Amino acid sequence: TLVGIGNYVLVNNVYGTPDISAISGENTAYKTITLYSDSNSTRGSAPNTEGNNIIGQARARAIEYSSGTVGQTAAQYKLYVFDVKMFTYLTLSGAPSPTLVASFANGGVQITGNTSGATGYVVNNVATTTGTRLVLIKTSGVFQNGEKLIASDSAETSGIIENSSNTDLTVTSFGGSTEVTFTFNQVRSLFMEDTGQTTGQNFTADAVLQPPLRRGREKNSLLADATDAGGANANSRSGAGETGDTNANTGGTFLEDILVPRLNDADKNNALEKLPKQVVKTLLTTNNSGVTDTQYTVRRQFIGTSNSSGVVAFNAGSNETFVSLAEKDYVMSILTAGDGTGVQGQLVSIADTASGAGSVTLTITDDTILGDAAKVKLTATILKTSVTQKSKTTRLMKQLKVSTGTTDAYGTRPSDRDISFGRADAFALVGVFDSQDTSTDAVAPTLTTGTITGTFTRGEKITGTTSSATGRIISTSSPMSYVSTNSKTFTSSEVITGESSGATATTSATTSGDSVITSRYLLDTGQRDNFYDIARIVRKKSASAPIGKLLVIYDYLEHGAGDMFTVDSYTDIAKQMEYDDIPIYSASKIDTDEPKPSGKFPLYDSYDYRPTVDNVTGASAALADVDEITGLSFNFYSRTFGGTGGTTVDTPKPGSFLQSDFEYYLPKYAAISMDTRGTFHVHDGSSAENPLMPKVPDNSMLIATMFIPAYTFDPK
Repeated sequence: TLVGIGNYVLVNNVYGTPDISAISGENTAYKTITLYSDSNSTRGSAPNTEGNNIIGQARARAIEYSSGTVGQTAAQYKLYVFDVKMFTYLTLSGAPSPTLVASFANGGVQITGNTSGATGYVVNNVATTTGTRLVLIKTSGVFQNGEKLIASDSAETSGIIENSSNTDLTVTSFGGSTEVTFTFNQVRSLFMEDTGQTTGQNFTADAVLQPPLRRGREKNSLLADATDAGGANANSRSGAGETGDTNANTGGTFLEDILVPRLNDADKNNALEKLPKQVVKTLLTTNNSGVTDTQYTVRRQFIGTSNSSGVVAFNAGSNETFVSLAEKDYVMSILTAGDGTGVQGQLVSIADTASGAGSVTLTITDDTILGDAAKVKLTATILKTSVTQKSKTTRLMKQLKVSTGTTDAYGTRPSDRDISFGRADAFALVGVFDSQDTSTDAVAPTLTTGTITGTFTRGEKITGTTSSATGRIISTSSPMSYVSTNSKTFTSSEVITGESSGATATTSATTSGDSVITSRYLLDTGQRDNFYDIARIVRKKSASAPIGKLLVIYDYLEHGAGDMFTVDSYTDIAKQMEYDDIPIYSASKIDTDEPKPSGKFPLYDSYDYRPTVDNVTGASAALADVDEITGLSFNFYSRTFGGTGGTTVDTPKPGSFLQSDFEYYLPKYAAISMDTRGTFHVHDGSSAENPLMPKVPDNSMLIATMFIPAYTFDPK
């Protein structure tokens, strides 16, 4: 399988390299990169400290040499980015009081247009929301001139933003525009601040300006001797002077090319790849005795310091080797200069100074540029063999309490349209209960039982022998809390049986629990094209808000160690994660270069190398604990990877191959016939990718033919 990662911007004037791997005490995986509308004036520093030219944020997962001489500012690199969020600027009719960052200093408050319904989250960590300026990462809609705004942490009536005199504020037009929403075409430079280290370990780069990708019939504009102060089209005019005039760029009107930064291969912006066959059973094949033989090529960062001879060595892990010393496969920057000629922030070629390709140790010897005591960051390319699947542990019937609190974080209150689970990768919403009283916690129904024969499994389906009621149990001892799964009600003195465990018990009493409002919500699993985000439920637009506190019950997958997710990452518990329960992800980007473009990724058919965001405060790893989320869940600044509940990955090299043996299910045909004695017979055809109809005996009557799909997900 070819790795089709794209979504890269060409950069030059590069100083340092971005953090793409997690290195304790040194690197933060996928560290925030700030996007500026001005070119970089001081290499290694942000264009300015005012924040007026900050127009977005993003994360990087790879950097790769493209062209030019390494170490010179004109050298170009491909910077692969994801989670790109461009900013929207609004101007208010006055300064809000209290300020929109009083509760959450780094942003994250949700803003909603009272008339338009447009929404966004306040940004305050890089582009400061201050005075009458409001900076947002917009999520939907278009804000309207003159409309009032609702803040999720406002204690005012209806949440309307007011000034210090309790006057409602409105959105006002600035420069002829109600809102200014930036695009990536306006980016001129990128900056990553290496907080906790020295400023010399920052990353800065300018975006290389290219002709835009054009739509059909779109032409360049004719400009009257126009130039661009930012250099976007300086010296790019074309035209001809008078006959014999050697100075073709003087006088007259000329066609001036438009040049912009560009996200190249933007349709290849996801971190999943399909296997070459469908309905894959396993990558741990019988022929390989259940042992993985998957291999692929990845990018990973290392940090080291040269010795007195200008030598620095890096070690790969088990079943890993460094690839051949091609310029595009190794990018090294100097974090702290040694006594060589190299300076801080300089990128250094290792193509002629390194050895160890094909081995577990890469040694760089460069006494001239590095000298002694040079601290360097190396982005290396590694071949990984015997790749192991990352684990996804099935966790059933997690309980979440949602309480009221006017100024609490958005996503943690019953009235919020989005209710955060505080963790990633939920796969089933089981139930939502409303206490209908703001002072009382919501509860699920219960069954009190006598002696239990066997051991019930949390999350399994139970059935009442007399009532035919069904439900899924939360607790496995009496009184057993549960969520009903049909319209019938359990009765006293009936036997209940566990579907997967076979355990039984006789009920002696029942309670009904609080009002069930599950149908008002839709589940957002948290899956995104490039990472696993925080899961949540979203209240339908037509549904009324709850009255009291909520109890939410859901199933999720806990991410563990390994290299990437495959079909072998999933394990069943209580018949809730069998093969046909493995999720199918619908991507927002579709790779048009694929033979059969499709946005559907059945995860049993996919290599999945998406990282996972960390848990939010209040999410407990103990399944029996009732969570209550208190932190920010949907704020870009708060999104981190590799901590509690989160994972990071080594990103595969773009354009490389993923390789593995695997087993997959096959379809077949069958036929039903009746012989001369009136006896029916079933004739099975052979399973094959392109199966053939089985032969029916000549002295029989063909009654029916059947196509049996691979695995047969739906036998109906």
